[in-house]
Amino acid sequence: MTALHVFLGLTAFNTLLMFFPVTFRVSFREQFGVQVRFLFFHYTIAPRPPKPEKKKEREKKPEKKEPFLKRLFKQQGLFGFLSIFTEVAKIAAGTAKRLFRHLTVGDFLLDIAVAADDAAQTAMQYARVCAAVGTAAGLFFGAVRYRSRRICIVPDFRSKKSRVLFQADLKIRLMFLISAALYAALRSFKLFKKIKNNPSSQNTQEKAVLSHGGSSN
Repeated sequence: MTALHVFLGLTAFNTLLMFFPVTFRVSFREQFGVQVRFLFFHYTIAPRPPKPEKKKEREKKPEKKEPFLKRLFKQQGLFGFLSIFTEVAKIAAGTAKRLFRHLTVGDFLLDIAVAADDAAQTAMQYARVCAAVGTAAGLFFGAVRYRSRRICIVPDFRSKKSRVLFQADLKIRLMFLISAALYAALRSFKLFKKIKNNPSSQNTQEKAVLSHGGSSN
């Protein structure tokens, strides 16, 4: 009986992974908003509700720690820092590639009204916006699957302030999202482990190269 329960549980979990997508609703209307939905659950990433103000306590403020990137630069040196930056970029690119490969865009809406101080400037801004949006949309929709899209750009000669309305549902199945997250987590762990085990090897090599170059002159 226990084995049957385990089997049914695994089957249900597999069904969740295979058939039910995670939906990210991204929107912009005066402010940026992101909401995550999965089945009956939803969570708002942005905008976050304001935090309640805490009562000021008379305590000594802890000393500010040196920023991580600054400490990393000191430990690794320029060449080591650039090498780590390259590895991070590779991890980000690999993760994005895995996500975009399985991403489906539904109900894409972009509505822009272009306005400026006068008609001539409005016309110029309108041409620039059309060119920029056309290029970006071509690259984006060439890389993902989509169900419906609506892009509307119009010049507004009566107003002096441009308006933007944007909304899109980005859907990806949970198994692909977990796979991409594991890919990023494992490679990030290996990279940070490498940095921890060799905190100053790149910096030492850099100093040796520079001192050797200086002595030859």
